[in-house]
Amino acid sequence: MRLLKLFWRKPTKYQQLLGFAENDTSIYDRAFSHKSMQLKDDNGKKCNNERLEFLGDAVIETVASEYVYQLYPNRNEGYLTQIRSILVCRQTLNIIADKIGLRDYIISKEMVNSENFLGNAFEALIGAIYIDKGFECARVFLLRNFTVVKIGKLIKKQENYKSELLEYAQKKRVKVEFNLMDEIKLENNVSQFNVNVAVDGTNMGQGIGKSKRAAEQAAAKMALRSLRNNKTRNVTEVCRK
Repeated sequence: MRLLKLFWRKPTKYQQLLGFAENDTSIYDRAFSHKSMQLKDDNGKKCNNERLEFLGDAVIETVASEYVYQLYPNRNEGYLTQIRSILVCRQTLNIIADKIGLRDYIISKEMVNSENFLGNAFEALIGAIYIDKGFECARVFLLRNFTVVKIGKLIKKQENYKSELLEYAQKKRVKVEFNLMDEIKLENNVSQFNVNVAVDGTNMGQGIGKSKRAAEQAAAKMALRSLRNNKTRNVTEVCRK
């Protein structure tokens, strides 16, 4: 019994999160130290996670590239690039960080649930793992945690611009209309559709596609981009400018 007690060690708080024993606890302390704490090391240098975010971002993109390459063996480069961008975007990293309980580790004077707060800490954590345990350990940790998000749902949500626009307009209580402007017959019995979308009576986007649905999606995407780029919260004011 004494021998068992001698060799047994209670897992550290980081070990419970990581799933492995860390070598250097201080690098993880830094990974979870937000700049709002204004901490400094013994040499007077800023001690926060911003540099680790930079490093972690590069590691995440590399591993995500491998992940989507293996996940979609029959897809072309353009599609793989699109899926990777969804996987490494701040919104997805926020989801992953939240699911693994990262907010319990962050040290900050600001609100832990603020926009991109969790995703930034997750990037810093990956940077810390890379320095402490090497690339392969960071890779395994990432591949394990990529599975906590339903990538199929994220892709569907990303691509369904029409549904997103309708939901957005419903919240703002404005009307959305999709109008087929023209349909052109091309070679080999293929058609090209031109669709316009109006929000509260104002033209906000135009899309072209080989189907009416594809053209509506393109128009909705343009409308959403216009709405998001405008700082005014009232959609009606945005549309009538």
